Amino acid sequence: MFLVRLFVLFALVGAATTAEARPRHRPPPRSIVMGPRIHVIVNPWRADWVPAARAGWVWVDGASIGHRWRPGHWRPAAVRVGWSWVPGFWTNSVYVDGYWREEARQGQEWVDGYYDEDEIWIPGYWGPAAVHHEYE
Repeated sequence: MFLVRLFVLFALVGAATTAEARPRHRPPPRSIVMGPRIHVIVNPWRADWVPAARAGWVWVDGASIGHRWRPGHWRPAAVRVGWSWVPGFWTNSVYVDGYWREEARQGQEWVDGYYDEDEIWIPGYWGPAAVHHEYE
């Protein structure tokens, strides 16, 4: 008799644990709305590629610097006094906008960003100003 009661007790505890694990109700199905897909070919690594116009911005064409191609970028049409524009960069076909930086910092100089040999953007930064010794 003891074993029967023990079996029933374990069966009830197991059923309660299983019932608690199941949700009491199912959430309603979600509606997914998808818009039309537009495929745009973007290739900033080609010299003749130019994007569509952008209000308030000027497109700067890409250029060969040494033996490397630097893709074009956007710059603001307006100028900010005391600030310099740091051009945006490309990661594959995705453009990352540039930003304004201070024109100068005491004891520091700006080191421009560049694309490495794998066309990965290395961002610019402020570094200690180079010490120039004058020799007579």
